[in-house]
Amino acid sequence: MGQKTQTIHIGQHTYAVTQLPAWRSLEVWYGLMATAGPAAARIAAGAVGANSLADLKMLEVSEGLGVLFSRLPWPDFQKLLKELFATATVDGGSTMVLSQFDVLFQGDMLAVLQLAKFALEVNYGNFTEVLLKLVAAGAGSLSKPMANPNVSSFQAA
Repeated sequence: MGQKTQTIHIGQHTYAVTQLPAWRSLEVWYGLMATAGPAAARIAAGAVGANSLADLKMLEVSEGLGVLFSRLPWPDFQKLLKELFATATVDGGSTMVLSQFDVLFQGDMLAVLQLAKFALEVNYGNFTEVLLKLVAAGAGSLSKPMANPNVSSFQAA
């Protein structure tokens, strides 16, 4: 079974993302779950059942964002995006997204996040759906304090 490649149209461009090799993918997944998993679960818990921004449980969402930014400082966030975009190309060619990052995403940070979400789904299935299922299964445990929330675990090369 080979690496799969999927495409998505975001803004004015079409992006192709190929799955990372298995070992590299496992390293990224581990770092992501250890670093951002608990915070993402809190954010998702605040969004369970929400159909609009007004329905969000803002306290849980804001606490989750606080934990996320304390656990995933800028250098680690950069490493994560570089790993997720390592195999991404743009507009059907061989131009790597990372080599044209500044040009492609100037003034469009939402497109960066959309491509990151897509890269997560190419590599790990429906990442968002799985996270929401985990939240639904263990929402009661989210109110308990987390051990050492200021430690980043993202170590992928």
